[in-house]
Amino acid sequence: MTSTLLLAEFLAAVSAADDEESMLRTGLERAAEAVDAEVGAIVVRGRASMTLGYGDAPVPAAELLAVCGGATTAPVPGSGPSPAVALDLEHPAHSHIVVARAGEHEFTSEERGLLRAMARVLSLSIAGNRAQEAERRLNLELRERHQQLQRLVRVTSSISHGAPLKEVLDMIVEGAAELLGQEVVGLRLLRPDDPTRVDMVAHRGISDDLIDLVLHAPANAGAGGRAIDLNRVVAIDDYSTDVNTIAAFREHKLQRAMAAPVNDQGTVVGSLTVASYQPGTYTALEKDLLNMFAEHASLALSDARRVAATTHQALHDDLTGLPNRTLFLDRLEHALVRAGQNSTTVAVLFCDVDRFKLVNDRLGHGVGDELLIAVGTRVAGCLRAADTAARFGGDEFAVLLEESSQAEAESVAGRILSALRPGAVVQGRELPIGASIGVAMSTNTMKADDLLRFADVAMYRAKALGRGRYEMFEPSMWSDMEERADLETELRAAIAQTSDGDLSLVFQPILDLSTLDLVGVEALVRWRHPRHGDIAPDVFVPIAEETALIVELGRSMLHQASRQAREWYDRFGLRIMMSVNISAQQVDDVHLIDDVIAAINGAGIEPNQLVLEINESVVMHDTGTAAADRLLALKAVGVRLAIDGFGTGYSSLGYLKRLPVDTLKIDKSLVQDVERSSRDLALVRTVLSLGETLGLDMIAEGIDSVEQLKALRRIGCQQGQGLHLCAPMTAGELERILPGSFGQPVEMPAPR
Repeated sequence: MTSTLLLAEFLAAVSAADDEESMLRTGLERAAEAVDAEVGAIVVRGRASMTLGYGDAPVPAAELLAVCGGATTAPVPGSGPSPAVALDLEHPAHSHIVVARAGEHEFTSEERGLLRAMARVLSLSIAGNRAQEAERRLNLELRERHQQLQRLVRVTSSISHGAPLKEVLDMIVEGAAELLGQEVVGLRLLRPDDPTRVDMVAHRGISDDLIDLVLHAPANAGAGGRAIDLNRVVAIDDYSTDVNTIAAFREHKLQRAMAAPVNDQGTVVGSLTVASYQPGTYTALEKDLLNMFAEHASLALSDARRVAATTHQALHDDLTGLPNRTLFLDRLEHALVRAGQNSTTVAVLFCDVDRFKLVNDRLGHGVGDELLIAVGTRVAGCLRAADTAARFGGDEFAVLLEESSQAEAESVAGRILSALRPGAVVQGRELPIGASIGVAMSTNTMKADDLLRFADVAMYRAKALGRGRYEMFEPSMWSDMEERADLETELRAAIAQTSDGDLSLVFQPILDLSTLDLVGVEALVRWRHPRHGDIAPDVFVPIAEETALIVELGRSMLHQASRQAREWYDRFGLRIMMSVNISAQQVDDVHLIDDVIAAINGAGIEPNQLVLEINESVVMHDTGTAAADRLLALKAVGVRLAIDGFGTGYSSLGYLKRLPVDTLKIDKSLVQDVERSSRDLALVRTVLSLGETLGLDMIAEGIDSVEQLKALRRIGCQQGQGLHLCAPMTAGELERILPGSFGQPVEMPAPR
């Protein structure tokens, strides 16, 4: 329960008591309950006149009296000396509330503030009760007292029920003016960015021109400034002669003023001041009343800050500090309303960090989090002050551009891509940052969810077209997205089929380039859809990668390839080297080792007959993580490891000496121009020398012409594959070039 609600209930309970003794008993009980104190006492003139929680145990009167004198502990039955605190009571005179609780935890500043407020409320209530008893005949005064208490209850209730801060502060100012009978009231708060200046956040009886003069005065001037400096109630009974008063008020013939400090979590942040144009002297009761109103203002400010902090936390991403999806959608909805009113357009950019899962899974969440922070900072740095960048969770970011044209939105998308392109150094690692961005523009009738969905669809189009780019949403993309969703569902069903399914393998031979003898084959997955026919791998494999189906698909293909290798051995007596591609997600999968062992044992092949091909981009940033250890474990099983696409990475080659690699497959991008570019030929020759030095087998990929073959033969490349040598073929087609069941060898077809 919040302090404000406890104080409201305390005031209501004390006010409802019938007599002074009941008030004291109720006040003691409620104060002890509010701070979880086991024992307590009302000490009046050095004697514990009322106790709580001691039962039949002796009351430690001397120790309780010592707390009133400044001691900080008092006995608690069953616990011994425990933290204790004493609060002064104005009424009855020379009296205190003492409470103590078991344990080692001292009372916090907030608890002490709450107890002080309760003590003042109790004193005021007792004083009011005495006045009622003494002046029972004065009905009008009784009604006024009741109204005073009711106003305090309303103020407290407004705070506890989360009324707007401005409304509560205005209520406090109005209440102070009416209950204290003062013509001028002002609530001033120090500016957080400049404590030498103040803001008048609520006032009564001060004209606008006078407020300007007050705000230009030093923050420590006048009764309010002195209350801030001294952190106590200050009264000036002769305003015209006091040297520390505000000149503007003196010139307006103000006669007297009184101020109480306003705190926020124990720190003085302002003051509540009342003043009058009538001469007089402030009484102790009036000072108490003002102090109580100031404490209510303090509670209101503290609650408002807590609410603001809670609200900020609920609407912002914990990691990057950017707005979250909830706040983004709220701002987008308001932006669309304004756009409709002003005949403008709104742009939404949906940004997804490319291949972030690899970083997060392979280098750890700490590195991934730092990378996301860097992305959020750079995205936000590309925007205007009026724009919004948000993180939706994971690696997804969104941007809201108000009053934006398509050209402006495309310009922002380009700036974001440029800002991310240099990469980032995280924990000593240089990491690339790429992103795919979808951009959607609003129409007059568009809803926030639809605009965001369109940007998301455009983002997927950008990914499909190669990542690291942006795409504008077009209506045709929506149907493409629906088709993609249908393909995902059908792909999931195809993978689930255990036999005679639509997914199958073809095999591309790997040849000795000097003799064109068969060295091995690479297994490649194909999908023959029952309605759409053959679906290209570059269509369905990205879907499998983005939906985590790639692990199950890879596992299925691994088993199929192993069984096919065994079948060829049984039929032809040949131990054909079988290469199978392993995706990044499979490398990260903790079940990979078990899957490989199950495939080998299930098919009955030798482990070294199986070659696992892993793309260079998967390993070049991952030489000391669990994934790297998993590759070492695979080597221990006995399989061979090949780096596929070698030569495309820009990072260190240090992984080659850390990982047990057997083969490097030179990427086709390095091979495609060897017949006409001496530079490319020299580069491949260098790679071959590197492989020879490390004792690795070298395979050139993508040999698609006789000229490429001749160039590679000249520089000593031993093995290769490509369409010029042999296209991927089914198992049945490949068997025609294997030694047949009739014992006659079949020649490899001549290169095309």
